[in-house]
Amino acid sequence: MSKTTAAPPRVLIEDWLPAAAIGVECIRERSTGQQPPDKRLHVWWARRPLTASRAAVLASLLPADFPHETFERLLGFGRPSAEIVSVRRLMDTGYKVPGGFGYDRAFKNPWREDDMQLAQKAAKKLWGDNIAVIDPMAGGGSIPLEAARLGFRSLANEYNPVACTVLEATVDYPFRFGEKLARAARKWGKVWEERIAKRLASFYPVNRSGSVHAYIFARTVPCPDTQYHTPLVPDWHLLKPKSGVNVVAEPQVEKDKGSWRVRIREIGGEAGRLREPPKPSYSDGKGISLFTGRQIPSDYIKAKAQAGEMRSALYAVAIKTPQGLRFLPPDEGDLKAIKAAEKSCTSCGQLGKKQMSFRPSYIQKYRATSGRGYTGCRDGLTCFRPASFSALVFLSKSFVGFGRKYSIWRRNAGSLSFYYFLSFWTSLRTGTAFCHRGILQRVLLAACSIVTIFPSSPLGVRWLPCQQAAA
Repeated sequence: MSKTTAAPPRVLIEDWLPAAAIGVECIRERSTGQQPPDKRLHVWWARRPLTASRAAVLASLLPADFPHETFERLLGFGRPSAEIVSVRRLMDTGYKVPGGFGYDRAFKNPWREDDMQLAQKAAKKLWGDNIAVIDPMAGGGSIPLEAARLGFRSLANEYNPVACTVLEATVDYPFRFGEKLARAARKWGKVWEERIAKRLASFYPVNRSGSVHAYIFARTVPCPDTQYHTPLVPDWHLLKPKSGVNVVAEPQVEKDKGSWRVRIREIGGEAGRLREPPKPSYSDGKGISLFTGRQIPSDYIKAKAQAGEMRSALYAVAIKTPQGLRFLPPDEGDLKAIKAAEKSCTSCGQLGKKQMSFRPSYIQKYRATSGRGYTGCRDGLTCFRPASFSALVFLSKSFVGFGRKYSIWRRNAGSLSFYYFLSFWTSLRTGTAFCHRGILQRVLLAACSIVTIFPSSPLGVRWLPCQQAAA
């Protein structure tokens, strides 16, 4: 007995799509430095632009004869797609278009109610009342988010626990609890911040020259000949703009005292500038001692790291100014803050060793699968800078006590914990030369240059996106 299957209906994406204009909006979405809130909750790979995700969902559900101008308005276009492409082409020639595109970025623009009703009616006529959009590998959740925003049932599948957490914070809780969750996040976040601000202030001193953007450290090991700690720096550049002046840290060595510091210098041929950047003191796994100029073998560096003799030294501070980033050597206040953080680590070190340690089997599996050497990062104390580790411990302890005191978890179904956890974890994470190669590599490898991002508040710059995502 033969079984016949009806041919699927022809949909809009098979006949037409304003791909060039969508591409322009995807560039606008990512190029301003203010990406959508869902992209700033947590780092995730291959995050899909919201405009392209919305276009893919809508064009796959709407019939082929759906009005093009209505579809473009639903994408958030503030003018016809042909005009958007024309404006972009003019900009690409270097011409400054008066007023730019003339409207906000597409993902931020609300749609007209009559357009949405027309799209819902057309989709239901084609597919029935029980429309569901399924994303079998949802990742960061751009497609499920846009499907839900358009009013369709959204099913997301993902096995990575980090992505699942991001999905819940992005797609599940905001639609389940609505505006009351945003109000609660703002209210209790402010209370929590006030509770921990004074405790963390000693680790992050106020700089008189401006707002601190980042602290820049170098890993150090004892020089094999002098036993003075020497930095392992693969690149002394502090700033390498596409156009403009390069800025470097020039090491200044006091061999008799066994110490070193840096001068902040510009690169160029003019008087007072360095003609060439300083030579790296670390390359291909090997170091160069600032005190003797002799090579330090890679096996020696690994052995010192595994023995707990690798340290880190702050050598530059990045300051935000109206004119851009400015770099300074660390001052007395910065060094005092480091000592305070190191002292704090002594008192909270047992927590780091007990609750932030890696299982031996986990480390062995990492070594076997990655082919990389293990360099001694066994717990929180060896994976984080003292200030970051101490702040993480304080935040974690206050997080638990805060929830118990105000009983906020019972009243908000635990949803706020996602946003609070993401806010302080992402703002305290340490970026290294391996930061784009995965979280595991970032904490297990002995990266030689470390940049600790200084949070503008104890909850960091990630706090605002967490509030916005909850809205």
